[in-house]
Amino acid sequence: MKNLTHFKLGGLFLFLGSLILLITIYFEYQTGWIGVERTNQEVPVFMFGNWTVLEKIWGWQLFTHVFFVIAYIMFIKKANPFMSVIWSAMLIGSIMAIIGYGITLGSYYPALEVFDTQPALFNSIRGAVRILFGTGMTGMLLFIIPFCYESFTSEGAINKTFGIVTLAIIALSIILGMLTSLDIKITGVSWFFMPLILGISYSLKSAK
Repeated sequence: MKNLTHFKLGGLFLFLGSLILLITIYFEYQTGWIGVERTNQEVPVFMFGNWTVLEKIWGWQLFTHVFFVIAYIMFIKKANPFMSVIWSAMLIGSIMAIIGYGITLGSYYPALEVFDTQPALFNSIRGAVRILFGTGMTGMLLFIIPFCYESFTSEGAINKTFGIVTLAIIALSIILGMLTSLDIKITGVSWFFMPLILGISYSLKSAK
């Protein structure tokens, strides 16, 4: 029962984090941060002109990873050894992402203010942040492991048929982004349906 309680609570945080993340990605699209191609020279200009909105979006995204960290800690406590390793790797990824968002929110705007005279400052900060976000994204990619585990094991929290359909939809969305003119950053958002569904499934899971 304690194991179940840990997963229910962790699932709630995972669901909330995923929901907030999907909402913020929608606002990134509305703002024009994603879905629009721009050169490296245009990026700082766009950021500076839209900083008020981007700062709020990225601030909420920081909180999504805080929720993820809480969820991962709850899962690690009661998961089997293999899944504990996976959740631990994802925990490290989200911690790196939190650090990246912290640097972004604290350093980008001052660096953008002097970009015309000191472009190297912003470029250096952005380079470090991208490394941190890269680690965070690697952790997010690992979501496929617990999702498949919960879909295909005998006592998994996700209905097998529903899990297969979800994976098929995600795969088709990503393929569309790779083979058509649709931006992969937009079609790839479907990847985050996995933690959303996983979180709901853990929260609703009943003792067997």
